[in-house]
Amino acid sequence: MGLVGNRRNFDCFPCRVAFGERLCRLRNEITTRYGAILANSHVFMSRRTLKAGEAIREVIGMSVLTDLQAPRIRDVTVTRVEVSADMRHAKVYVSVMGDEAKQELCLRGLRSAAGFLQSKIAKRIDTRYTPQVHFVLDQGVKHSLLISQMLDKVLPPKEDEEKGEGRGGKEEEEESPDEPQ
Repeated sequence: MGLVGNRRNFDCFPCRVAFGERLCRLRNEITTRYGAILANSHVFMSRRTLKAGEAIREVIGMSVLTDLQAPRIRDVTVTRVEVSADMRHAKVYVSVMGDEAKQELCLRGLRSAAGFLQSKIAKRIDTRYTPQVHFVLDQGVKHSLLISQMLDKVLPPKEDEEKGEGRGGKEEEEESPDEPQ
């Protein structure tokens, strides 16, 4: 990969061999339109980092359920893991049920247990360096709930819900006499 001006040129021979010509062109187009940051995002992560991220997600998820007995680490879901290209850092996105105070308390608990979790990861994946774990609160679930509430306020209710016909309507009443008692 050479530099053309201040942008990377992915039309070099090693890039075409590694990624294929079509992917090389796509990456060039993304880089020229949106900048190098987007071109190097998780969309273009290697298979190795994706597999490591999945293994880290499984290890941390099971350890939170079974091994960690801290009272402040409760109702935690590991949503995704992003591993850096050099496999030295892993950003773990977690979702915590509860208010913001409980979320912050749980996040501090996870950060204090990071060394223990990192040793569990080292036993599971065999690499030269064990990724350093960084926990981040995932706001995706919170945002989706807010959007759903906003849509419920803006959109009119469906006709089925207004009439009372739906899952608990006349359909179930008609089916119940057919069943033997």
